[in-house]
This record gives sequence, structure tokens and C-alpha cells, in this order.
Amino acid sequence: MSHIRPHTKKVQICSTSPGYPVYCPKCNSTNVLIFYDPRFTPRLQTKWDNLIDEKRILLENRWNRIKDENRWGKSEKDSEKPNWICKDCYDGGIILEYPIDKKIADEFQKYEKTFTENSEPLYWNEHAQKVTLKEIHDNADIGDNPVVLIAVTRQQYNFDRFPEYRKYLKDVVKTDTIYYGLWPDTKNNKVEYDILYTIDSTEKNEIQRHLNLHDHMNNGLAQKMALIIDKNGKWKIQDNEKS
Repeated sequence: MSHIRPHTKKVQICSTSPGYPVYCPKCNSTNVLIFYDPRFTPRLQTKWDNLIDEKRILLENRWNRIKDENRWGKSEKDSEKPNWICKDCYDGGIILEYPIDKKIADEFQKYEKTFTENSEPLYWNEHAQKVTLKEIHDNADIGDNPVVLIAVTRQQYNFDRFPEYRKYLKDVVKTDTIYYGLWPDTKNNKVEYDILYTIDSTEKNEIQRHLNLHDHMNNGLAQKMALIIDKNGKWKIQDNEKS
């Protein structure tokens, strides 16, 4: 009696996109094949699947840079197998992290040219995904009570100090929930780049304390105002009485 081994089809797990457009660095096409099979993932490239969920991936095709950054030697077997292939120009490479400040910068640049004092507030979460004020309220998980949104930055027009502000919020203010926003600086005719956080208390003295808590981070400048956001995403301003 002969034994016939069943034919096992090799499954290649892939997708034409991770759920949102990514662009080939060579031809700018979005017709990109993303490989999910771990055989195509370089050993030191461990975060990219999580970065897809956060919409923070870059496609890289410069092999010399890839080798240098990943410290691949000539004897590294199969180190050059790609994570992605463009179906239009047949270029390929690996997936790298899309730095959060670069992604925020790209988002800000989309909106700041038309952003004025008459514009609705614009905010993004820590993954650079645009969020509404109602979503910020709901993320605070405090039921129907209002939440207060406060900036830690003041008169920031670039991203040079963003890592410093994030570290300060996490280490000193003790918050892990960070937002990014645009705010019109009408006095200087510029658009401010803000990093913000929320507090649960709407007690006036507590809000005032937070508004004056971060002046040492901003050359002695205290915050001018806070936004009090209700359960429907409607908001009102509480001014800093000392500014």
C-alpha cells in the first residue's frame, strides 16, 4: 500500500496595503505588496508590525543604509530579503519606523497654511492620528464629567524640543496620554506647535495651578488658557488669571 503525502500549499501572507496608503520611495506608487510572512522580516526589524497598527511605517530601499543601520555583515544569510515590493516599478526593501515627530510634522504641514484664529481646534493623538475634542473627552474615561486640555508648550514653532517636552510630561507631570495640536499665535502671526495633556479636575484653582506649572519649560512664559471640554466635545476657554 502506497502512502501519498498530501500536497501542502505554501501560504505567503501578504497584502497590497496595511489598511492605508504607503508609498514606494522610487516611483511613489501605492501599489505596494507588504509581506507579513516572518521569513521576510530581518532579524533586527522587530517593531514594524506594531508600527503598521500605529500608521507609522516608512518604506526604505537604500540597501547600503539598511545594512549600516541594522549592522548586517556580509555573512548574514538572507538578510536582504524584502518586507515589501512595488508592483509598478518592482523596487523593494524593508519597513522602517516613521518617526513620530516626522509624522506630526507632515500632518501639521497639511493644515497650518490655512489654519487661522477662526479655525476649529485641530488635535492628534500620540500616534499622529487626528482626533476630535469629543474623542479626547472619551479617552479620559471620566463619564459625563468635563475634561480639561492644557498645553505644556508655549511659543513653539518647530519640533526641536518635542522629545524634551514628552519626557517632562511622562517623568514629572506623570501622564502617559499626550496630544499634539495647532494653535494660532495672532500676536506673532504664526502657528504654534503644541504638546498637550488632560486633567480630570475642573476646579478653578487646580486649572490655574497647571497653567502656571510649566513656565520653567518655556522661558518663564505661563500658559494663557485651558480648554474645558464637555461630553459632547463642546469647549470653552478658561484664561490664566496671572497672564
